[in-house]
Amino acid sequence: MGPSLVMRGGPARVRRPPKAAHLGVGRWDPHWLIKVGAIRVAMNPGEKVKEWFQRSVQFYHDVRNETKKVSWPSRDEVFGTTIVVVVAVFFFGLYLGLVDYLLVLGLDRVLNYFTRAGG
Repeated sequence: MGPSLVMRGGPARVRRPPKAAHLGVGRWDPHWLIKVGAIRVAMNPGEKVKEWFQRSVQFYHDVRNETKKVSWPSRDEVFGTTIVVVVAVFFFGLYLGLVDYLLVLGLDRVLNYFTRAGG
């Protein structure tokens, strides 16, 4: 006995299948129906593991192919941008430290003024 078919949800928008998906009167290519998400195939656990493994292998191959298309930076470009980042981090660290110090000094003066005046 083949896999049982389970319909998803209620009535939905139907996509027009390609001519190759129709196999005759009342018959449709189940692979096309699965691709468009019209049905979900209830498989036994062994088939699910096999399908998961095949999809994982395909994903790995796709990732390798896309990685080959990437334009990787040269060693000099990486070194240059790293220096820019390190300098920017130190600059903003010093700037924010100075702003914090000045805010603390100002807040201390305001608090000291009101504690002396009120008490």
